[in-house]
Amino acid sequence: MTRLLRALAPLLELDPRALALFRVGFAALCVVDFATRLPYLELMYANTGWLPSADTLAQQPLNAPAPLTLLHAFQSEGALLAFFCFALLCALALLVGFKTRLAHTLTVVCLLSLHNRHQTFQNGGDLAANLWALWTLWLPLGARWSVDSLARRWRRPDPSDEALAAPPPPPTAPYVTLAALGVLLNLAACYFFNAVHKTGETWRTLDAVAYTLEQDRILYTLGEWARLYIPAWGLKGLAVGTLVAEAGSVLLLLSPWGTLWLRRAFFVLLGGFHVGLILTVQLGLFAYWMLVIYLLLLRREDLDALARLCRPRAGRLVVFYDSDCGVCHATARLAARLDGYGLVAWRGRASAQEVPAELLVRVGGEGAFEALRDETLIAWDPERGQLWTHHEAVAAVARRLPLLAPLGGLLRLAGPLARRAYVAFAARRHLVSAWLGYGLCGLTPHAAGRGVPPEPEEGGLARLGRRLARGAGEVYALLFLVVFCYAAIHHNRFCEPLRRHTPPPAWVSAWIRYADARQAWSLFAPDAPTRDGWMVLVATLADGREVDARTGLAPDFSLAHYSQRTWNFYLARIDFKLLNDARLWDPFVRWMRRPTTRMALKPTDRVVALKYYWVGDVTARPRAGGVDRPNGPKVELKYSWSQAEEQRAQREEAALKARQKAAALREAALKEGGAQGGALKEEGAKGGAKGGAKGGSLLLGPALLRALKPQESRPAP
Repeated sequence: MTRLLRALAPLLELDPRALALFRVGFAALCVVDFATRLPYLELMYANTGWLPSADTLAQQPLNAPAPLTLLHAFQSEGALLAFFCFALLCALALLVGFKTRLAHTLTVVCLLSLHNRHQTFQNGGDLAANLWALWTLWLPLGARWSVDSLARRWRRPDPSDEALAAPPPPPTAPYVTLAALGVLLNLAACYFFNAVHKTGETWRTLDAVAYTLEQDRILYTLGEWARLYIPAWGLKGLAVGTLVAEAGSVLLLLSPWGTLWLRRAFFVLLGGFHVGLILTVQLGLFAYWMLVIYLLLLRREDLDALARLCRPRAGRLVVFYDSDCGVCHATARLAARLDGYGLVAWRGRASAQEVPAELLVRVGGEGAFEALRDETLIAWDPERGQLWTHHEAVAAVARRLPLLAPLGGLLRLAGPLARRAYVAFAARRHLVSAWLGYGLCGLTPHAAGRGVPPEPEEGGLARLGRRLARGAGEVYALLFLVVFCYAAIHHNRFCEPLRRHTPPPAWVSAWIRYADARQAWSLFAPDAPTRDGWMVLVATLADGREVDARTGLAPDFSLAHYSQRTWNFYLARIDFKLLNDARLWDPFVRWMRRPTTRMALKPTDRVVALKYYWVGDVTARPRAGGVDRPNGPKVELKYSWSQAEEQRAQREEAALKARQKAAALREAALKEGGAQGGALKEEGAKGGAKGGAKGGSLLLGPALLRALKPQESRPAP
């Protein structure tokens, strides 16, 4: 068992720096995702948009829980804007690592809420984002390069200048967790199922890449260049490379031997694939969400090489500062904790090391040096013999701290203005120190870590709580592994023979549905797209004008007009969603009739008729030496609506209901009269001929006469 665990260790370990890089990348993508949805707030999420909450919930299966989203409780545009602002703040807090665990949890809830509220706009990128958010929910993403990590190290006092020069180191030991194995399995499953599902004709003939580059609606300029200049054999080679890389990802990711170089090969092959997608076709944030999880898989050797590459070019620096100044000493402590490369040595007044004789000669003696130290920061480069003071000294320190390197450049550009600001601050630093609670400069002796409480020792309850949290995280990862296995079996056509033998438990189905943890992977599968085209939405306004609702101009069905359009990812998804799901047309019409902003239509533009035209640009068929171009687009009317037709249909429906109601009344009256006549007839038979005659005459009773009278007098409808 020990040997097995040692062999599997590379699949269970995560470097703390990789966790930090993933946190930054994931949070940055969340910010971009939230920000790009803001212009379509009403369309996608408000009850005045395309699909109000009632319509969305009506489409959910009756016996299955609805996906997690808080946005059903936010119906107005103002409330939604407040929710978006809150989501952005949570993502920014996660980006800098402030209250990382809480910020991560809130960001995940906001992300799932946005993705699950309107699944019409979902794509593979949203699915990948949900999965990465769920897998990393219990990981210590704030262990490095975060405000939380800096705060933990800040609480450690510095008893001397030597300790200030060597602050408490950040954690470097790898984090061992089942979640690492889960991420690897999920990523391998994504590529593997994409590969085995590519069984269509376009992949068998290796023309899939060529067909994809004929999709004008998603193509960027570089994609058009590739379509024109890459020969047919080159496009076929790219198709082969895609299949081989996706199928081989299982070995590259899950092999416990040769992990370093296999992982690097994976980054080159599959990373290059996603970079190619980013440069050539418009797939939203899908490729970015797939690339961000790569940061979590970086090995220690790769991160060490990256650290050497990012090392500042400047040499070592000795900084002399007024350690009796509270804010000055606090600034030195902060800079020492940001100095990941140990390039800056801090010397206070109580330093045991003497001032270099060369420096004393430069400033005019020891007395002049102390007077200068009272006035400004002194930065000395012993290797090059350079000396900086005032704002230039701050810039020299900042250039040696990777996080503050841009500040150094700004200070140098500011020049005299930065010097004036520095002099003004230095003259009032004693007031700033008092305001921050460090005491007045010169009135109290230097005490290392002034204003910083000593780090409390971890008690027994704290250790127990930390271990329980760690255990809960591993239990969560184990349960998610079970959910992943069931979802992979039941959501992919390749595993269809196993489905009837592995019915998922109820809690697994609820987890998959509620957290939207699907594992359906079929990008460009089983075939690459062979149908291209776009929507022309002709809206007839109350003033008689006909405009394209997307552009606000006169309808234009030409290819030239289409090629000049700038498509937005979310608006472009309306085309195919309406084309492939007729249930969405009626809610779409209701949205277009509302007095609000709809695409290019103003709130004052009242729509009285709407037509959805699908302009099919038949994809060119690849052939040797080029492609066969089709002869123009094919215009097809898919859906239509008009207010006049709707009113006429409503009148016909009302008349039909009236006729049905009248027929039901007549039938009920006939039954009532027949029942009364039968009862009287039976009574008359018992009472003799006289009673029988009476019952027979009453057979045509008042109820029957009332029922027959309208038939004789009412004209036929």
